[in-house]
Amino acid sequence: MGGNGFVPGLFICNRLIDLYTKCESLEDAQKLFDEMPEWDLCSWNTMISGYAKAGRVEEARELFDRMEERDGFSWTAMISGYVRGERPKEALDVFRLMRHCGNLECNKFTFSSVIAAAAAVMSLRLGREIHGHIVRVGLDSDSVVWSALSDMYGKCGSIREARHVFDMTEDKDVVSWTTMIDRYFEDGRREEGFALFADMMRSLRVKPNQFTFAGVLNACADQTAEDIGKQIHGHMLRVGFDPHSFAASALVHMYSKCGNMTDARKITNYMSRPEIVSWTSLIVGYAQNGEPVESLRLFDFLLQSGIRPDHVTFVGVLNACTHAGLVDKGLEYFLSLKEKHGLEHTREHYACLIDLLSRAGRFKDVEHYMDTMPMKPDKYMWASILGGCRIHKNVELAERAANALFEIEPENAATHATLANIYATAGRWDEVAKVRKIMDLKGAVKTPGLSWVRVKHRNHVFLVGDDSHPSYQEIIHYLKKISKEMREDGYVPDTNFVLHDVEEEQKEQNLTYHSEKLAVAYGIIATPPGTPIKVFKNLRTCVDCHTAIKFISRITQRTITVRDSNRLQHSYQERSAHRLRTEKTALTLQGQELSDTIFLEEGIVGARAMPFWLCPDTGQWHRLWSLELNLMTSLQNICLALCIMDSIWAGGLDLTSPIMMSSIVSKIRSRRARISDQCFEREPSILDQSSASNYKGTIRYWRELNQQNERNAGHLSSKHDGRLNKFTC
Repeated sequence: MGGNGFVPGLFICNRLIDLYTKCESLEDAQKLFDEMPEWDLCSWNTMISGYAKAGRVEEARELFDRMEERDGFSWTAMISGYVRGERPKEALDVFRLMRHCGNLECNKFTFSSVIAAAAAVMSLRLGREIHGHIVRVGLDSDSVVWSALSDMYGKCGSIREARHVFDMTEDKDVVSWTTMIDRYFEDGRREEGFALFADMMRSLRVKPNQFTFAGVLNACADQTAEDIGKQIHGHMLRVGFDPHSFAASALVHMYSKCGNMTDARKITNYMSRPEIVSWTSLIVGYAQNGEPVESLRLFDFLLQSGIRPDHVTFVGVLNACTHAGLVDKGLEYFLSLKEKHGLEHTREHYACLIDLLSRAGRFKDVEHYMDTMPMKPDKYMWASILGGCRIHKNVELAERAANALFEIEPENAATHATLANIYATAGRWDEVAKVRKIMDLKGAVKTPGLSWVRVKHRNHVFLVGDDSHPSYQEIIHYLKKISKEMREDGYVPDTNFVLHDVEEEQKEQNLTYHSEKLAVAYGIIATPPGTPIKVFKNLRTCVDCHTAIKFISRITQRTITVRDSNRLQHSYQERSAHRLRTEKTALTLQGQELSDTIFLEEGIVGARAMPFWLCPDTGQWHRLWSLELNLMTSLQNICLALCIMDSIWAGGLDLTSPIMMSSIVSKIRSRRARISDQCFEREPSILDQSSASNYKGTIRYWRELNQQNERNAGHLSSKHDGRLNKFTC
């Protein structure tokens, strides 16, 4: 140092050390520090802080121990370094040493670090001691300290004290509000969490940010509180939010968990390029909501887009294969997880694979993977095997799985009940009696099956054999009536799920009064015709109820959704053949084959919207636009094709403009969503006035033509083909 004759002073050396540490060049900082002829507190503190912030607490502690004199900054830097390095016990030891070293003043940053250490070790007693010390030294009015205290009490499980500290804080910022709201949700006190969020919304000083919205939306997802989630979504639209933020991904997650895949998909389509979190929410959501084919189709889109899937994505994909019965495809995805994507198999992946193989009855493969996987089988894997044995009546393996579950969780009555059900299905009633006797001796009580439906902002809970509901007699009367119609429609009760040694007629009667059927029946009689019904159940839905609700949905023309304990949503939306036809169409775009499903209802196309980012340039927009029109005309949806072209020509639009193409595709999507039978009976307000005059006559002409073609089950004649070409050139 000083080779050219210049010897920097202490002040300049300290500034150079600070520069090196901030640039993360600690070796240069240490070299300069060692060459300095003298050091002051600033020199030592700068080096200790630099090492601590870089996570090199061992070097920081070595310098700290060499110091002859320390001030409050020295102690705070060392304590915060240990906290940042996830070594809270050492941080607390340094704090105790600091208190024994004399009259050293602790500032708000020292206490914030110590409080964080107490929260990390989950020591409520120590946290209270620190709180008392803070009050004694007079720092109890500082907002930073209060925020740390509130967080500590929340992490240590004392929500009451956390709320007291929160209420005492004068200058609450958005972080304080968000932290307190999240604490309520984490503790399961969701009503209080929603109430506090409402207080925040009414506050004039603080407004929620994307993290606040994300936390509340995740709570809505856990509660399946779609009504609250929609209100929050509406507020986000009013105040504006970033479509690429955590809040947008939380919206997709919330709608997916609540079974509203339509809105979840719409939000994803608004994103210019969805992130992996949104993709995963959609994939898992479709898998859990009874649409495994769509889930796998989205996964293919994900791979084509170049986004790398994570381990959670593969959990959704494997679940989709399980519920679609695609065993070989599921095995292929499981193996590709490590071979193609470089991810490690987790316990969740093995659990999904065991469930997939067990449901398919491939028990030899199950035993192979159970023996070769790197972790010990857990209760979820054994439960999947037990469930598969129930499906395929494998009593021997069921006994092995049950014994393993008895060792893991002997108090769980569900294992005893499932084993008894397997024995009952096999007709081994003596074994059933033994299992039930063991349950009585252990005091194991099976959780009763509860189902509930929300009508007029109230939850109506139903239990088998419980006639306390005010509308119970009406419900029973309706079930008897609908049962007759179901039998006429081909429904046959599956009495294999009545696991009592009684007559067949009694078994069928027992099936009629399952709790989910009671809830569905009440939802039908208590709501106007056509109202969708959503039922929740605390246990798994039996196969007979699954089948019966399909028939009820078809007869009543209702959309019925049942969410069971497996977090699966079974959506039943049955319509007669003349109202709904489904055709598979392959769309080829830039050499990629994209599968899509086109729904035709009363001659109106409802094609699923394609994300804009798949077609970034003009050429692709033009090809996509041509595909849209050709698709509609090939499906004989002449009405909509004419409507679109009429609007294009009336506005004098240029088909070669990418901006125009974006606008047209947006308009056509909106138009397709709004066109219905009523559009053919009134003047259309969605078209320009210049084209409205000839719209009605043209539409009527082509509607009559379509109806004639449907009756004749033929194609357009050459005469009409000629006119069609005029509109699609």
